[in-house]
Amino acid sequence: MDQIRKVRLARLVTFIFFYLNGFIVGVWVVQIPTAAERTHVSHATLGWLLLSLGIGALGGMTVVGRFADRLTPRLLVPVSSLLCSISLFFPLRATNWWELGLALIGLGVTAGALDISMNTHAIHVEREYAKPIMSMFHAVFSVGGFSAAIYSAQLDRAGVSPNTIVDIAVAVCSIGSVLAVPGVLRRYRDHGETNEVIKKSSWLHMPRKIWIFAVVAMAVMVSEGIANDWSSLYMQSVRHAPSYLVPFGYGAFAGMMTVGRASADSVSHRFSSYVVVRFGAMIALIGITVVIFAPNSISAIVGWAIFGAGLSGSVPQVYSAAGHYDPRNAAANVSLVGGVGYVGMLAGPMVIGQLTKVTPLQFTFFVPAILCVIAIIFSKVLREEKQMGSGLEVTSA
Repeated sequence: MDQIRKVRLARLVTFIFFYLNGFIVGVWVVQIPTAAERTHVSHATLGWLLLSLGIGALGGMTVVGRFADRLTPRLLVPVSSLLCSISLFFPLRATNWWELGLALIGLGVTAGALDISMNTHAIHVEREYAKPIMSMFHAVFSVGGFSAAIYSAQLDRAGVSPNTIVDIAVAVCSIGSVLAVPGVLRRYRDHGETNEVIKKSSWLHMPRKIWIFAVVAMAVMVSEGIANDWSSLYMQSVRHAPSYLVPFGYGAFAGMMTVGRASADSVSHRFSSYVVVRFGAMIALIGITVVIFAPNSISAIVGWAIFGAGLSGSVPQVYSAAGHYDPRNAAANVSLVGGVGYVGMLAGPMVIGQLTKVTPLQFTFFVPAILCVIAIIFSKVLREEKQMGSGLEVTSA
């Protein structure tokens, strides 16, 4: 019974860290137009600057991925969350392009560290359950992003300055990171099973299947990154939405990501991860097509919502498959999948920025449309994966 309570508490605090991560990302996404305006950068330059966040994230993921399976998660997860919260303070204080670039590298490093540490923790918590729960963790991440959009929009309408909006978010997320410490697992249990022993936590030693997982993750995460970084600017500069509607492009995307992820575990359990990823990518393809040809703000918001619903379940399923492929090296495998995906997630928006030099912004969204097709093609690798086996039977409280 004590073990059951411990796992339930670990599940609860994992939800908290996913929520905090989503909230931090959401607050930053909504403030991207403000940061671009204050630093006087073009869309093309902003695309390059956003890539620096991806480079920082890759560094954070690579370092943490080498040690997360071996260090105590009770230290690694909360510290990563606290540093990520504090890093949110700096991008909006930048006054030129290089200050913004440095601030985004810092935010990227800490966000990458948090991403790998909390996903590794989530994988080990999931192994204690008799059914998949990874998508629900990611659903809570999306809840964080959606609530950040609502939070930012409401404070903006109340006349609160962007700096104050960010400062409040930094304080709340920092406090949450500290309060969640007691529920984090002290160490990971050795389940003693593996598909393929990897003696070194190096990307050079990764099995071919992990690299295919990374391709699927990259296709989906690049599409997510484009929605994260360009949805607000698209609503503002292409659809000329009023300021109070601008956050709802991203908000609709994040909201439907939440709904989709909340149901993805049950769909995966009943059918398969393959079904979640393949048919999700098809739905996402429809959504981004609506965005490209939307005649007004409302239809654009609907398009972003469909896009989010389609992409919602893919990353959790791929992360889970990579983590359970070799439990003894879960963090190393997830760091490869997440690292490749995350770099793509930030490189994609940079590509969009460069393409705006030669074509209107909305037509650059044919890039995520093509990536959805790639996800459909490579999703067949998930057909070969076994569904989550049973672990410690833990019923919902």
